Amino acid sequence: MLTVVDEMEPGEPRSWQEAAQIVVCEIFDRVDNVEKHFKELQESGMLSQASSAAGVEKDDFLNIILEGLNILDLQFEGMLNNSKWFDSDPMYWVEEWKILGTLAAACGIKSENLNHLSPAANHPEIENFNSSSAGFFGSWMLREDITETLIRKQRDYGHHNIARFGRQGILVRCHDKMARLKNLQLSRGGAAQNESVADTYLDIIGYSAIGMMWERGWFLLDLTETN
Repeated sequence: MLTVVDEMEPGEPRSWQEAAQIVVCEIFDRVDNVEKHFKELQESGMLSQASSAAGVEKDDFLNIILEGLNILDLQFEGMLNNSKWFDSDPMYWVEEWKILGTLAAACGIKSENLNHLSPAANHPEIENFNSSSAGFFGSWMLREDITETLIRKQRDYGHHNIARFGRQGILVRCHDKMARLKNLQLSRGGAAQNESVADTYLDIIGYSAIGMMWERGWFLLDLTETN
């Protein structure tokens, strides 16, 4: 699974847009590692108890969703529990936000909640979106779409909504999305009356990206105007 590792920090971005692009790419660069973990669990049979524990018949697809939700929840709960111990360690928090975002992206893709959002799904040059090449292009197009969404929202909200409460505010916002995701998946089978499960996964990815930017001191960068 994912662990805290020593990595070279990226170069300093010159604008909010550049910072957003950097952190979203970092999140998606690890998605393959998580998908490989799910595949290994599935092949080993270690997913066999998940759906029965939830009170439903054994189903491999549901097992993957529940296992992903469990791992995502454990990561977030660990962040909450460690918040007072690592309060002054921004590098720790960059890594933790990155892991959370990666898990949300992998879980969303694996459960097929994010696959249909990618423009690559209906791209005329990709005959089979389930192929490895389609998945590659889908991942890149999805990260581009998420980056653009973050930028659009930042133009509407500005810096102050995040800046006032910092890390704690991001954790609270993310907690709301985690609670919604668990309720939808465990109590309602993924059925939502308002925003979709896919939107909730995307929000968790987005807050993870913002968390990374905040810890690196990038969130207050200027958002440059486009022509």
